[in-house]
Amino acid sequence: MAQNLETIDLTHCQNLRKIHPSVLSLPKLVSLNLRTCERLENLDGDNHLKSLKDLTLTGCGSLKELLLSSEEMRSLSLVGTGIETLNLPVGRFNKLEELYLGLPLRSFQINELRSLTSLRIFSLIDIEEGIDKSQLLILFDAWRSLEQLSLKDCTVSEIPDNISGLSLLKILSLRGCTIKSFPNSIKYLPELKDIDLGECWRLRSLPELPPSITHFYVDECTSLETIDFKGTIFEHNKEKSSWGLDRCDVPEFIHFTLMRAIYNNYSCEVKACYPGSTIPRGIKYSLTTERAITIELAPASSDHLLGIVSCCILSPLDLRDILAIVCRKFHCEDDEINYKDEKEITFILVWSDMIT
Repeated sequence: MAQNLETIDLTHCQNLRKIHPSVLSLPKLVSLNLRTCERLENLDGDNHLKSLKDLTLTGCGSLKELLLSSEEMRSLSLVGTGIETLNLPVGRFNKLEELYLGLPLRSFQINELRSLTSLRIFSLIDIEEGIDKSQLLILFDAWRSLEQLSLKDCTVSEIPDNISGLSLLKILSLRGCTIKSFPNSIKYLPELKDIDLGECWRLRSLPELPPSITHFYVDECTSLETIDFKGTIFEHNKEKSSWGLDRCDVPEFIHFTLMRAIYNNYSCEVKACYPGSTIPRGIKYSLTTERAITIELAPASSDHLLGIVSCCILSPLDLRDILAIVCRKFHCEDDEINYKDEKEITFILVWSDMIT
């Protein structure tokens, strides 16, 4: 065996049942990818590994326990393994930065997770026992380096106030969770850009959000009634800081958000998806069955054009799966804006594009 080997990728080796101990004893092994090795039953090294940084066991459904450890581990993925109880000995994973967990995991030790003070990304999918407010309170106090938090399809009772201590948090996803409301302290997250609360069918209200938000998803939040927009990029006017989410208001606040993104010259694209069939007020629209649209502008108006807010309202499908494949092209020609949709798509989408 080559003693200088650093990376091993055995992705989708379906007949692999065991890793030879000599592999796990390689002194310079940095990355081991065993994704979807469905029959892998044993991963037991003789020694505590000293160099391993990335270990991917996603989809290893026959693997019942994790016996490996490494003080240099940076990324660990255990989604879809056969592991039901998480065992991360305190002191063996102090440098871990990314941790991905999911079914069939049933439980974990809070003391083990709170010791992971270097975590930047934590993802938990559909854990059977759920995670309550007191547990999150402990974890948020420990995870001050966290940049991405995903608790998908989990039983989450409540988010504690000390989420405001996650000053580096950029992405928050609670899609499919049972949460009903958020603490007001969420507005103090200065780096938060993406919030995904889709399919949180118990969610009734949202407090003021931080002005850094660029992506905001509340699709299938059937109980959502109010959002407080005071002081955020969604602010409409001082007299009306909370909007009821009926069919008229949802398109209106989304349209205003996109317009404000253009005027503030956001460097990234801002987009929103929502259920409905009404074009937002303020958007002049035309109907077409063609795949390309040409918009005529007033003479020389393109010289002062900052951006465009566009809207496609078609028969809705699964927004999460489709959104990633949308392809658009804009270009200016003789005071005309030419728009071409390169994919046949059916969903509801509103977005802004800067003109550069």
